[in-house]
Amino acid sequence: MANQRSVEILCVMLVLSLHSNSPPLASAFNCAGMALWLKGCVPYVFGMTPTPSLDCCKGVIGWRNGATSVHERRKGCLCLKALLLAPGIDLHHVAALPAMCHCKIGFPIANSTRCST
Repeated sequence: MANQRSVEILCVMLVLSLHSNSPPLASAFNCAGMALWLKGCVPYVFGMTPTPSLDCCKGVIGWRNGATSVHERRKGCLCLKALLLAPGIDLHHVAALPAMCHCKIGFPIANSTRCST
């Protein structure tokens, strides 16, 4: 079951990356790249575990440390907002990821977040 959900979420993020404004190879910061950073978070964001794994938090922190420009952070914000639309996602777990990993990402993860600001 976890493998099926892992595949589902990675597929959602890969499809979303096809719709990004820049080609995937032009920037490491697209939804497909973010999916690779956050693959360890799949059990947590689907509510299968009460806390994120160490691999998940390493991915969150790694993505945050790598997203140094405003453009990269905006792309990440859009990818995370798209993640909220995936079937079966625990919205509270996704929103809690930064706090659970002791990592500030600079914006709240919520449907109402405006990534352009």
